[in-house]
Amino acid sequence: MFSAFSRAIGQLPDPAFRSVLIKAFSLTVAVFVILMGSVYFALGGVDLETIGWLSWLPDFILSPLAWIFGAVVFTVPLLLFPAIASIFVALFLDEIIEAVEAKHYPNDPKGHGLSIPQSLAVSIKFSLIVIAVNILALPLYLTGILTLAYYLVNGYLFGREYFEMVSLSHYSPSEVSALRKQFRGKVFLTGIVIAFMFTIPIVNFFTPLIAAATMVHIFKSTQNQAA
Repeated sequence: MFSAFSRAIGQLPDPAFRSVLIKAFSLTVAVFVILMGSVYFALGGVDLETIGWLSWLPDFILSPLAWIFGAVVFTVPLLLFPAIASIFVALFLDEIIEAVEAKHYPNDPKGHGLSIPQSLAVSIKFSLIVIAVNILALPLYLTGILTLAYYLVNGYLFGREYFEMVSLSHYSPSEVSALRKQFRGKVFLTGIVIAFMFTIPIVNFFTPLIAAATMVHIFKSTQNQAA
């Protein structure tokens, strides 16, 4: 697994990867800026003391609530960012797969590829699930009690999403499902690392591209083991 990440990161300067890197990075940064700006303008200017049904609360209750509200304003974009940024990977998925296969697997049979609508459908489906799950769990994340749960839940979802996006260019949905279940541990652990990378500043901008490239290597390893 770590070899897959290492090879994916090592290919970032590759000329074949450069145009994809620039486009994916630019879109990812744009998504992050829009998310942060939207949440800030929607919630950042809200003063809890001006809300009628909260204004009567004593300061020792209102102050912690204000702190929690501020944390939400900052945390929500961070939680939504990975899911939304992952959607844009679908736009460049074929280019990513072709670049990785050309460099590392030139003699392997080529996949039939996925159309952009097909890639988007897979990515949007899982991204909506990621967003819904993380919004529901937000109160627990803010307590710090279930930080581990964040990585476990998102690790499963990201692992499944990226694996399916990559492998559907070679196999049918039923074959992909069977292969993923056979190697669920490897896919899950890869997803946890992806979820962790999304929480690292700066690195998170490159994570969607690295995740897709890494999953090509993971898919190839499962394909060879299953053969």
